[in-house]
Amino acid sequence: MSTLGKAAAVCLTGLVVWPGRVGVYAQDEPQYEIKVEWYDPNGRWDIPLVCFEVMRRDPSIICTRFSPLQVQGGMGYTSGKIMAFATGAGPDVFNMWTNQVASFREQGFLLPLNEFIGHDGMLADGSPKLLPNGERDLNGRIDDDEATWDYWKQLDPIQRKIVTQDGIVYSVPARRADYVGLMYRKDLLRHYGVSEEPPDSWDDFFRRMQKLTWPELEIEGAEKQSGRWGLYLHRYHIYLYPWVWASGGNFVLEGKTNPRTGKTHWYPKEELDFIDPDTGEGLAHLPSEWRVTFTTPEVIAAYDFLWRCFYQPWIRDPRTEEPIDLTDADIERGAVERPGDGRPVRFGDDDIIRGVARTYTTEDPVHKNELFERGEIVCFQAGVGTVDLTSRLEVRPDQLGFWAVPPREPSLPPALYLNPHWLGLSPSLAGERHRVKRRKAWTIASSLGSDLGKAMYTRYMVQQGLAMFTTPQELRAAGLEEYIPEIPEHWRRDYRRILRYRRYEPWNPDWLQVARNDLAAIFDNIARDPEFDYQAALRDAERRANSYIMRSRPEEEMAVYRRWAMGLVALAFALLAVFTLLLVRELRHKTAEAVKAAEEGRGAGAGAARNVYVRWLPWALLFPALASIALWAYYPLIRGTAMAFMDYRLMGERTWIGLDNFINVILDQQFQQSVIATLKYVTVALGLTFLAPIVLAIMLNEIPRLKQFFRTVFFLPQVCSGVVIMLLWKQLFEGSPQGLLNQVVLGAASLFGADMAPIDWLGNEFWAPICVVLPILWASTGMASLIYLAALKTVPDELYEAAEIDGAGLWQKIRHVTLPMLYPLIVINFVGAFIGTFHQMQNIFVMTGGAAGTRVLSLHIWYTAYADLKFGPATATAWVLGSMLIGFTVWQLRILRRVEFRRAEE
Repeated sequence: MSTLGKAAAVCLTGLVVWPGRVGVYAQDEPQYEIKVEWYDPNGRWDIPLVCFEVMRRDPSIICTRFSPLQVQGGMGYTSGKIMAFATGAGPDVFNMWTNQVASFREQGFLLPLNEFIGHDGMLADGSPKLLPNGERDLNGRIDDDEATWDYWKQLDPIQRKIVTQDGIVYSVPARRADYVGLMYRKDLLRHYGVSEEPPDSWDDFFRRMQKLTWPELEIEGAEKQSGRWGLYLHRYHIYLYPWVWASGGNFVLEGKTNPRTGKTHWYPKEELDFIDPDTGEGLAHLPSEWRVTFTTPEVIAAYDFLWRCFYQPWIRDPRTEEPIDLTDADIERGAVERPGDGRPVRFGDDDIIRGVARTYTTEDPVHKNELFERGEIVCFQAGVGTVDLTSRLEVRPDQLGFWAVPPREPSLPPALYLNPHWLGLSPSLAGERHRVKRRKAWTIASSLGSDLGKAMYTRYMVQQGLAMFTTPQELRAAGLEEYIPEIPEHWRRDYRRILRYRRYEPWNPDWLQVARNDLAAIFDNIARDPEFDYQAALRDAERRANSYIMRSRPEEEMAVYRRWAMGLVALAFALLAVFTLLLVRELRHKTAEAVKAAEEGRGAGAGAARNVYVRWLPWALLFPALASIALWAYYPLIRGTAMAFMDYRLMGERTWIGLDNFINVILDQQFQQSVIATLKYVTVALGLTFLAPIVLAIMLNEIPRLKQFFRTVFFLPQVCSGVVIMLLWKQLFEGSPQGLLNQVVLGAASLFGADMAPIDWLGNEFWAPICVVLPILWASTGMASLIYLAALKTVPDELYEAAEIDGAGLWQKIRHVTLPMLYPLIVINFVGAFIGTFHQMQNIFVMTGGAAGTRVLSLHIWYTAYADLKFGPATATAWVLGSMLIGFTVWQLRILRRVEFRRAEE
């Protein structure tokens, strides 16, 4: 049968398999609406296809879409889903990444699935599973003879381990999975005479990338001429994993403590049996603890190699064009010995090439693909064997090849990162009342994650003419072996080589917080700064993770901190009591004076005023405002106060832990860094934005002509969207030589004969705080200046005339007349601006995301709550921030009591 004929046969089969919702429907049968994440009736891929088939088979099921709130930023979708769970509006069937399974389980977002899959210690027929000694066989997992869901038996044991905790299953794998390896351009390798066989070591791989790197080459169609680079390194944490695994290292170890010996043994995360090496006992059923291992020689070696990919200096031999690595001594003397014959090769600064890898400050996968398509990069980490990427690349299949990440040395295996999706059910389906709906939801989830979903997706790919972009395993599972020849032979060979090296990222609770906040930041700093001490950063990250994030501090250490914390709390309450007594005393004194004045008849209308204040009407008029403030301000404040003293979970068990959240927050190094970043940001922001409106208002008040025109010009940025302004300025501050600001700076430097490197404005810890403030300065100065301009109208002209008679110039009039008259408004605005600046995060969120020392406290609170799902520490941090500002708030209130407001004269 021809290929066209086979495709037609598959299409006809598809019409039979899922023609839509057809069949006989009993009118009295209840219908169940199941919200399915990523379900779109008009969408593509497997989720709508499987949902259509499930609804066809069971007309009582109605799949509906889930649309969460959209929040700006990289964590926006996840944050919206979390808020939906918190309000009971989350999806019934939803997706997760591997690093989210454990945290979602801890937060109570996942419904246990044992009623559908099986029970630990109970055979599939419902009888107990016993050990030879007659005890219940509880090993903490669901074995094949315990499984009631047949597809469970087909799963990888590691997949079962990821979703099982203490014998309870919380999730099942979805159809989709990405195999992150290396994709390369076969045609460019052939052009430079580079072997297509998988590299056997990092040295071999680096040498090949050197041969493919030509920074001086002009690429046709390139948006920014940067030459051709052998490798593109994405700086997200998931792309670090295979390099560490290929080095023979692990990010985490799983510990089991033998209760008889009291000794803790540590195992790789893939361990299943947990045999005690001393006693031979199985420890799999015991609770696990986790430990981060960032400072092992293997992990350090991986980071050393990544630094080498970015910065290793080398030259190309002018005679043989072979790459020659340079040392600092070689660079200092301007010559290096040629390997082989030992003859000197002289070179200048322009001949030195640093590294073989290209990257960007802001990663954009689409742009990365375009670089690959144009030949600006030859090799990059991507999802190999993934139709979502491979079918979209505008590169011929015969030009694409796949490698696993090569090993550090030939004796080690390569590595491939397996990044699957997982499916869970909402806990809102728990209970006998939702038993039927729960089973309907499980029908959808089990169909999506089993042979049915995979086969339907593969058939759909074949119908679309994309059989060549699937894997042979997928075609066999769908019964479509006849399409395997359509997959290029070299791809089939690559799949056979690399897929057996797949590994999963760590799945223990809180791993995502460590990976995103520490690993990614360290890698990002390496890419920005060749002098960055990543070994010290890895030591700090390991210490922080093992003492605060991955596990609690020792109880004896916490006991000491609790005593200090209780002392500070007692002192705070004593100061609060003294302050309250003084305030009550002052209020009683003023009330007595007011009563005495009313009795003596002092002041016009005093008696009438007294009569009004003792009646109920003012309180009735104030009640709507007071109720609104109580509901929207003080009620959340009280709830937040309780959260700060709890191990708070949105849907799970919540326990009181006293002051532990505050202790951990104060001791957390990242919190301390955020305090420093906040103080630095506040200093820069106030220094640039507070005085500018005053100066501009004085200038606008003094210019003789075109006053209305200039006021309009300076006010116009105020009408622009804040996010649009930030994104425009973010493009202006692009760190490449093609960035607009860099073009101006480099052009000016060249006029004076200076050779400057482009500045990474948003990646430099000195410039980043300034750059995130400048858009605020540009956008808000005009509006703020109008307020001061209105205040200037209250200054009597007689004061200026008197100053002129006394011989005062412009500066003397501003110093001795204008500023003293504006002093109350300046102080009020300063206190308000000071407090407001501490709370600012939108501009930082959009422009840097907290990188380069700009993770201020407000942004730190947001990440801790909505990215790390640690609501207790986040609330405690918010209270610490609020406590820092209480003094300024009191100062502001006292100033407002003494301020006299006057209407400006026309």
